[in-house]
Amino acid sequence: MKKILSLFVFFVFFIVFSPYANAESNFSTYYNVTYQVAQDETTKVTLNVDLINDTTDFYASSYSVQTGFREISNIKASDLGGNLKYTAKKNDKGTVLSFDFNKKIVGINNTQKFEVSFTTGEIAKNYGSIWEVNIPGVADQEDYSAFNVRVDVPQDFGKAEIIKTLVKDLKTSKNF
Repeated sequence: MKKILSLFVFFVFFIVFSPYANAESNFSTYYNVTYQVAQDETTKVTLNVDLINDTTDFYASSYSVQTGFREISNIKASDLGGNLKYTAKKNDKGTVLSFDFNKKIVGINNTQKFEVSFTTGEIAKNYGSIWEVNIPGVADQEDYSAFNVRVDVPQDFGKAEIIKTLVKDLKTSKNF
């Protein structure tokens, strides 16, 4: 039997994680996003975010994330104070997740750390011996101080054969 080929395709025309509010002018935003692809064509997406206050005049009491996915489940949000109550609202770009933080982090250079995770079936598709994994691009990249992405796939997917779109600092290791 032929070895399973993998096809990883990165598209920039999807809008994925876009912070709402005026966070870009008063906060530095650092995202670490992990996509854990499973054999059943589902993907767990985990966003670990550091929101650093750049002023003494403002603090973040709430936050919203625009995902590029309409169908998401198993949604969880938390900050250092514990679980966060969230609302999920579908729009023409996907789903917006909004929540209020448990604790207000006040003061310049102080960091509001939070995590959002969900599962979606809109990323990975199996076409026989070929897996197609579409990782959405990032809208308004200038709004982020850093946006790091890690993709974990089952080892039997094999090596990525095709990667479309320029990926800065692409690093691979086993199935990551």
